[in-house]
Amino acid sequence: QEGSSDDVNALNQTISQKKKSIEAIDQQIAEYKKKIAEKEAEKISLKGQMDLVQNRIAATELEIQKTKEESEVVNAQIAQLQGQLTRLAAKLDQDRQLLAGILQHIQTADQNLPAKIFFGSESFADLFAEAESLQTVNNELKQTLDQTKRSKHAVEERRIAQEAKQKQLDGLQTELMTEKGQLEEQIEGKTLLIERAQ
Repeated sequence: QEGSSDDVNALNQTISQKKKSIEAIDQQIAEYKKKIAEKEAEKISLKGQMDLVQNRIAATELEIQKTKEESEVVNAQIAQLQGQLTRLAAKLDQDRQLLAGILQHIQTADQNLPAKIFFGSESFADLFAEAESLQTVNNELKQTLDQTKRSKHAVEERRIAQEAKQKQLDGLQTELMTEKGQLEEQIEGKTLLIERAQ
């Protein structure tokens, strides 16, 4: 259990660090977007256009880095959820085994009831109290089992949602890499134009 707690703490720390990193990247992106807007407002020469494209490349690279960080956060969250699922599955197994034991005990008690009544080994009130106690424990265990199943289902749904978010981030990263490639091609084209103009 201690290892599990340490894993959770490590994942929480990783998530926290990545979120801070994402905030810093967002600030840098905002600065580049401001520079881009300023350059777009000016009448620009070919050199100015290159500066504009370079700022766009820098902003795109930061967007790629941000997406990567967000992806790592989601991966850590998925790992947390997977750990929760593993613990819930173990609890569910344990609860099922307890329930099976209680049901077996109830069945044995039911089968022995006529003999106990006939031979008078216990009073009827004691037998009834024992049966009632077993039934109460059985009902409580069934409720615990149902609650654990619901918890496991909720965690599975959250994990599925995080995996969908991960796929979305992967798609965004691909788009950003394509955009960066296009911007680099623009730089190359403008560099050639400047070299020819000189």
